[in-house]
Amino acid sequence: MKLSSSVASFVFLLLGSISINASAQSSVCTWVSVYGYVSNNNQYISWNCQTSSGTTAASRQDIYSLTWYTYSCGSVNAANGYQNTGTTQGTAYPQKCNTNIVTAPTTPVTPPVNPCYTGSTQIIQTSPGTYTPFNPAFCGPQPQCKHSVTPLDPYSYPRLKYTCL
Repeated sequence: MKLSSSVASFVFLLLGSISINASAQSSVCTWVSVYGYVSNNNQYISWNCQTSSGTTAASRQDIYSLTWYTYSCGSVNAANGYQNTGTTQGTAYPQKCNTNIVTAPTTPVTPPVNPCYTGSTQIIQTSPGTYTPFNPAFCGPQPQCKHSVTPLDPYSYPRLKYTCL
């Protein structure tokens, strides 16, 4: 009796994971963390929803409060040719923030002539300790996508503004 209930529990667990994976496959992209930094007692975490070909279909920036130990999901910015369906992927972080599944359009999308994210900016707070450095891939495929850096403060450890060119 104990063996049969264990087998039944395993089967339900397996079926549950299959159904979760099947619903997750309806998305044309997978959410991956691409960058993070800390500023004003908050940790900012940037996510991209990337297709199997490496195209970024959507992005968002979540905030983790280092004071209250809570996450706030950022709003999803879908790229041209993609749409946000709002389908839920889970209840725990980061799945609860992955609630916005991005699906492909019904009409073909023409890739942009310039794959660089010209005009995108990111601000990083430097510190005497460890902080996450700027990731050049934030501006697009390397090495053709360039960026500039501008110090925003006259301090020893200034905030640095990175602008994609």
